[in-house]
Amino acid sequence: IINGMYHASYQLAWDLEGMTRYASYLHLLDRGVSKEVAAKSVMAFFGDPADIPQSTRRVLNKFLFTPAYKLSTAKLYNRMGGAAYAQVASLATGKPLDEQTKIYAKGFYHTLGAIIALDVFLRSVLGFEPEEWGYKYKKKILTDEGEKELIWTFPSPITFMTKYLYKLTRIFGDPSNSEMDSLILESKWEIHPLLRVCIEAGRGITFGGQEIHSTFDALLPFLFWSHFG
Repeated sequence: IINGMYHASYQLAWDLEGMTRYASYLHLLDRGVSKEVAAKSVMAFFGDPADIPQSTRRVLNKFLFTPAYKLSTAKLYNRMGGAAYAQVASLATGKPLDEQTKIYAKGFYHTLGAIIALDVFLRSVLGFEPEEWGYKYKKKILTDEGEKELIWTFPSPITFMTKYLYKLTRIFGDPSNSEMDSLILESKWEIHPLLRVCIEAGRGITFGGQEIHSTFDALLPFLFWSHFG
């Protein structure tokens, strides 16, 4: 039963993604966008694993968790940022922009607008305070056990850039840890689960700060090389 439910949810997710991509493609065509630009835009905004070479994906999948999605999203943000800059520059130079650049620039402004709207809603309506603007918010609430701090985060493609900018800030701005220790701690959910276990065992301490006492330490080199070798 569980296996059947898993395959059903898996199939539903991919079918819905395909429908969303196709609906977006048709929407761009209705707006007068050419077929080539519409197809490229849909692939870029919904993630295009083929944009990353297969050999690169194969290697990264051994060490990282969903690296293709993160790389394709980072490339999208780079394109959107460059397009937004080009659009501002065109106002001064009068140089016309191509169709693809206009779409990327619009994506940048829509993303920025969504983050600002989210920030205003959380602060003004729900009473949260920003801990990491545009991504992580907190507020005090009363429970049966007294006052607690409620943390709210919004991990999504919209907040992708703010999330990783704050990660970089913590890696290079935390004086209590070395940059390597901060990098490992901030990347714990980005790396492959097996590699994460090997790092914890090698350090003798979990990412949660608990010491590890294991009689299977001798097996770690075998587990590591059987997967990553």
